[in-house]
Amino acid sequence: MALNFNSARHLAELLSPAMKAARWGRVINVTGAIVAKAMNAASPAKAALESWSKAAAAEFAPHGITVNCISPGRINSVQILNRLHPTDASRRTYIERNIPAGRFGEPEELAALAAFLASTQAGYITGTTIPVDGGALRFAF
Repeated sequence: MALNFNSARHLAELLSPAMKAARWGRVINVTGAIVAKAMNAASPAKAALESWSKAAAAEFAPHGITVNCISPGRINSVQILNRLHPTDASRRTYIERNIPAGRFGEPEELAALAAFLASTQAGYITGTTIPVDGGALRFAF
């Protein structure tokens, strides 16, 4: 809860007075799969962050502040490539079973969405969670 929920909520609450004064701001939270096939500590915290973000979006919107979540699937990263899927065979199996796009995502694809949500063009997008997952089944492992 401290890592996946409280830290993001506290940071947004700390910065919100300045954003309200400026009548502009962006809060972008990175969540993840919130329904797990097995018990884990991260999924409930990520679900809490999505729920809080939806409520914060309604509270902050009159002040020109948007609040959104990005929910990444498997993105090529050290954690994914070395810890969760350390072999080519495990990657291929996971992709074949779970990702219709046929590959893991690239960090730049996640970054592009974050940059857009932080821009002025995304001023009417708030209170939503956008998956970046290649159409993957939405389960955490």
